[in-house]
Amino acid sequence: GKPVAVVGLGPIGLMAVQSAFEMGAARVYAIDLVAERRALAAEAGAIALDPTDAAEIIREQTKGCMVDSVVEAVGLDATIRTALKLTGRRATVSVIGVAQDRRFDFPISRAFGNGLTFRIGTCSVPEEWPALIPLLQAGRLTPERYISHVLPLSEGEAAYALDLEASPFLKLDADALGELFAHLEVPLALKLACRAARDAAPKKTETGVSEIVGSVALLEWARECGCP
Repeated sequence: GKPVAVVGLGPIGLMAVQSAFEMGAARVYAIDLVAERRALAAEAGAIALDPTDAAEIIREQTKGCMVDSVVEAVGLDATIRTALKLTGRRATVSVIGVAQDRRFDFPISRAFGNGLTFRIGTCSVPEEWPALIPLLQAGRLTPERYISHVLPLSEGEAAYALDLEASPFLKLDADALGELFAHLEVPLALKLACRAARDAAPKKTETGVSEIVGSVALLEWARECGCP
């Protein structure tokens, strides 16, 4: 029931918008420089804002309280600073963008005074799968909406020649599995899909890396083929 802000509306940021609503956010402010990406966030129910005036609008709409949670999905100094400016007292900032600046000037005094929780890092994919897969299957999370281009893996070189300015670009999906199955006999392809479906339960290795061998699309394909 609390307000949330998402800074950066690439595919990960847009999925953060969906996830925030799924987790019960009353309002989600979606912030990005690119108008087309703001439009996608608005379609998902967010209040889409340009970063130049986002803080003022949020301050006005929240009567100065700002937001309780901010997800930063870019990893640049400027976007992390924007995220920090949107927080109210005892808020949480979660940086999931890949931030690499070791000299970032963190506002430690303001963070201390506001009781800020600052989180940064990667997530464990195997640990998140059990919660995410049912939401995908139920259609409550729709990552496929944010794949703007699909190419077979054999045309990978052509991806570098795409005119990214000509049409909105979000994420390119290299369809390696589809290309593989197109060249396999059906029984063998089915066998591979069944094996992937059977082995898809998250497993941790000594390094904590998932041993999952399938993808959501592969598992769905296996079920459509009658795999238990």
